[in-house]
Amino acid sequence: MRIRFGQLVLSLVVVACSNEVPKAAVLPLDGEGLEAVVQPGTPQVGDFFVVQLPEEAKSWSVLLPEGVEQSNLDNGDLRLRTFTAGVLVLAFEDRSEQLRLKVGSSLPEGDRPDAIEGVVGLPPTLQEQLVDFVSKTWIAVAIFLALLVASICWRNWRQRLRVGPYTSPADRARNAVEELSSDLPQTELEAIGFLSELSDVIRTYLEEALQSPASRSTTPEYLADALPSLPVATREPLKQLLRASDRAKFARTAMPAYARGVLVQASKIIDLTEPAPDSEGSA
Repeated sequence: MRIRFGQLVLSLVVVACSNEVPKAAVLPLDGEGLEAVVQPGTPQVGDFFVVQLPEEAKSWSVLLPEGVEQSNLDNGDLRLRTFTAGVLVLAFEDRSEQLRLKVGSSLPEGDRPDAIEGVVGLPPTLQEQLVDFVSKTWIAVAIFLALLVASICWRNWRQRLRVGPYTSPADRARNAVEELSSDLPQTELEAIGFLSELSDVIRTYLEEALQSPASRSTTPEYLADALPSLPVATREPLKQLLRASDRAKFARTAMPAYARGVLVQASKIIDLTEPAPDSEGSA
């Protein structure tokens, strides 16, 4: 009976010792001579611990390092947890005071507490960083390719809209002449601009339809080179048109009635020099 009673007393002592409240530590706040109480005095990685600030500091805004969990107790104390061993520095906003405390770890060096529930701020492993980098890289590449394909499709669509159905140089020139004929010049100033535009239309047409340097040559140069190869009926009208355009451009003189007559000659030049359909090409 005595033996059993002794065993019971021993069990109670062991239980009491195992439930003993961890010792607290009093740590100074650098700067003002204040002190804070840390419970337990030797916090461990992954375990919560309480920091009891002095009354003067309870209203201060705490600046926690990255990866530290915080919750405030009803009495104003701080309940913290971290998963990084070493010296933990608690600073305060707009204050010079700091609290430095050491966080220990019972884990083997190099081990990671992945199994601890609620891990926050844990630095990723190299493998995790590589996986994250590769996943983000593939996403970036996929987005880039999608944008590239969309850009190519957009340019092709715009090109089709801009080009439209094929029209021959002669048809384009006729359309331009018809547009000019809708607004015939009435004054000398209007006739000067009118002849300049008409000359540009005919030079562009001759260069596109006959592959001649009409828009890159002076009037004397072009007439000397191209006139012998043009139909006889177009030679004199072309001379009149180009020379009238030169007078309008350099001498700044032109008669509205003469400009309107040259417009008729332009249509004749297009009709007589238009290449046969099978010689123009389809592009």
